[in-house]
Amino acid sequence: MEHIARGAIASPYISLTRSYGVAWDYAISLGRRRATARTPGYVYEVEIEDRPPLGLTIVDPVKEVASQLPAPLASVSR
Repeated sequence: MEHIARGAIASPYISLTRSYGVAWDYAISLGRRRATARTPGYVYEVEIEDRPPLGLTIVDPVKEVASQLPAPLASVSR
């Protein structure tokens, strides 16, 4: 989850979104480098069934990172 928690760009994971607009923005201007005619950005549409095929694991990184955090009203240790 390094690429979500710390913004690391060296990651063996891919990011998925349900929003075409978010994917387009990331591919064109918000990725590691801005898309140009020589280095275009791409958006792929992937259809995933409710039950992914055996061997495919889909992880919600926000959920994973958030599960590691203390409760909002927990005392902060010093």
